[in-house]
Amino acid sequence: MLLFQESGLQVALPDESGFRFADLPAYSSLKGCGISEMDYGWSDDEKAALCLLEVKDYTAPTDLPGHLLAKLIAKGRDCLVLLHSAWSELGERAKALRAELPDPCRHRKQVRMFFVLKRDPAVLKREGLGVMQDKLRAQITAYASLLGLRSMVLLVDHEKASRMGLPVQELS
Repeated sequence: MLLFQESGLQVALPDESGFRFADLPAYSSLKGCGISEMDYGWSDDEKAALCLLEVKDYTAPTDLPGHLLAKLIAKGRDCLVLLHSAWSELGERAKALRAELPDPCRHRKQVRMFFVLKRDPAVLKREGLGVMQDKLRAQITAYASLLGLRSMVLLVDHEKASRMGLPVQELS
């Protein structure tokens, strides 16, 4: 297992397919260009999907929910473009990105996006997550459709993510 700690959470990814866009040189060369990435990725062979995970600590927010939502949409949209370009090998950077992805992630698949917020119920109610998820899902799904990709988008708190079996656990 590949273990990471971020935002007060531990993320455990499979060795053979786990990755972080931030660790890929082809993505790093784009970082100053305003292209966002999601934190983690891995292949879910059972579902024939590439899973992407973004984790955020929202227990003491510095962003209003609308600003947070805009950032999450940008991360999801940009990752869809990154993957589409890599899978289609559209240009030299895209070819390099594809080559740097773990082998199980190099081929076109459904994209499953999980946005996990570590939240304090006093700061952000669960109902607020539902409204944000609807907006997030609508925009990401529209972008995926334009790129000919099948997608699934879910915004949940860290407790529900853990119960669902996502590779996220709160650090003690």
